[in-house]
Amino acid sequence: MGGIPHPEREFAVIQRLCSQMPFDDSEFKATECYAAFNTILCWTLQRIRSGADPVTPLQETLRTRDITEFCDLTAHSYDDGNLGAEDEAHGASLDDLSNLTTQDGQPLGVLEVLISLRDSVAHPEDLRVYPVNRRGFLIGFRFECRKPRGQSAERWENGSQYRLYLTRHGMTKIAQALGEAYCAAFTQVGAGVQDAATEMGEE
Repeated sequence: MGGIPHPEREFAVIQRLCSQMPFDDSEFKATECYAAFNTILCWTLQRIRSGADPVTPLQETLRTRDITEFCDLTAHSYDDGNLGAEDEAHGASLDDLSNLTTQDGQPLGVLEVLISLRDSVAHPEDLRVYPVNRRGFLIGFRFECRKPRGQSAERWENGSQYRLYLTRHGMTKIAQALGEAYCAAFTQVGAGVQDAATEMGEE
C-alpha cells in the first residue's frame, strides 16, 4: 500500500476515515468500524515504517511512548450480566490495554503494539483476528498479538503473546489517536495542508 503524493489528499483520507468512527448510525456498526480500523492501521504504518517524509519523526515518537498513555481507554467486562447459554463464556476484559506489559510490568511501546495489531489483520497466511459476539450481536474483535519482526519490538519479550479484545469504542480510540498523530505530521509540510484537505470534495 503506497502513499498519496499529495499531502492534503492523504490528510483528508485518514482524517475522514477517523471522523466516521465508530459508525453509530450505520446498520453494520462493528463491521464498518473494523474495516476503517484496519485501513488506518495498514495505511499509516506502511508510511511510518517506510521512513519517508513527512512522517519520519513519527516513528521515533511512537516507539518511545507507552501504549497505556497513547489513548484514553477504560477496560470493561465482556459479561454484562445478561449472557445466555449461546454466548461466549470467557472472562475477557474489553478495550483493556493495561495487560500489554512485559513480565516485570513495563508497558509495551505504542509502535510495537500497533505493528502487532496490523500484522494480525494484514498477513493472509497468518490471520489472527476473530469476531467477538455477545447475546447474538457482534460487539468487536479479538486480536492475537505476537512480537513483531524486526527492530520495532524493543520491549516485547520473546514468546510473549497477548489477546486484545476491542469493541467499536476501543478500535475508534486507537485509530483516532494514530490518525491525529499522523495528520499532525502532514501539517508540518505547510500551513495550507489542513485547509486544502477540508476544501477537497468527493464524489
